[in-house]
Amino acid sequence: MKKTIAKIALVGSALLISTSLTSAQTTVTGNIDIGLKAVSSDGSKATSTRSMTKESQINLQTKGSLPGGMSYAAGMSLEYDGQDVGAIGTHTENNYIDIISGKTTISLSADHMPNGNYTITNIVGGVADIDDVAQGIAAQTPVMLAAHGANASFGVGIIQDFGVAKASYFYAPSGTNSPVANDGSGLTGALSGALNSFHEVTVRGNFGVKGLDAGLAVNSIDSDETTGGVNNDIQNYLLALKYTLPNGLAAAVEQSESETKAGVNTKTRALGIGYAVSKDVTIGYQIAKTDLSTVNTPTEKIQGINIGYNLGPVAITGVFVKADDVGATTTAGRSGKAAHVGASVKF
Repeated sequence: MKKTIAKIALVGSALLISTSLTSAQTTVTGNIDIGLKAVSSDGSKATSTRSMTKESQINLQTKGSLPGGMSYAAGMSLEYDGQDVGAIGTHTENNYIDIISGKTTISLSADHMPNGNYTITNIVGGVADIDDVAQGIAAQTPVMLAAHGANASFGVGIIQDFGVAKASYFYAPSGTNSPVANDGSGLTGALSGALNSFHEVTVRGNFGVKGLDAGLAVNSIDSDETTGGVNNDIQNYLLALKYTLPNGLAAAVEQSESETKAGVNTKTRALGIGYAVSKDVTIGYQIAKTDLSTVNTPTEKIQGINIGYNLGPVAITGVFVKADDVGATTTAGRSGKAAHVGASVKF
């Protein structure tokens, strides 16, 4: 009798697992991007360079039904940037478990929630924005704001779909992308810097206007409690607006601002225009100016011309950039030009 009961229990478990697997839908997607970048720094051959660029990514996603009319979705991405080995090259992205009820989503995730980490003025699209292409001119990194918070941190959030727009709130107990072990071991008590908790509120949609894309993101990281000196909360915001006409002409503006715990303010204002020449070819222009609150620092100015060509499964993009006072420092000679041409395949 005991053996019979054990067999029935085993069969029941197998049927339950089989049913769960049948109701779930699992997909594997990915992309491969390979390109060429050239940098010419004014008056400096030593910081004028040429190099290849690449990114490859695999995405695993699953979704299915839950009791009570709810559903779930979960997934992760494994990305290889540049070098294929070590901390520089390998990243996990878009880790998430979503519980969905109607138009409300509860998300346990990192790099998944709606966030302010986007630039709406790049109308052509592609993997490289103008600040990415300008990086390396005079061996400098642009201060143009393109990442507006710690969206890669692990946390919990809620998304509400109102039809004309989506609103979200995200909380991360630590402003880093390194969680502790799944049993809670390895917990750190440090409160310094970006290890403090992170909060972000976003809203984005067309608000019932065809062709409109408007967004607002506001976030903060709680102040550092362990070090001396000025320890303000780190504040960021992004306000973005784009409108696309039926004839394929589009224009976009955005303003973003960030303040460090020491009170240094960075403000970026950007403009972009684009035109779909045909269903396969789009051209665009971008300009971004960034100022620091530090006394006597110049305005960083980056301009770019973009072109995109859609070959179906393969997309080709090109960006040419002219940049002045990269890094917005008082050091002279930090200007130059850069170009990036790349091919992208999604599967």
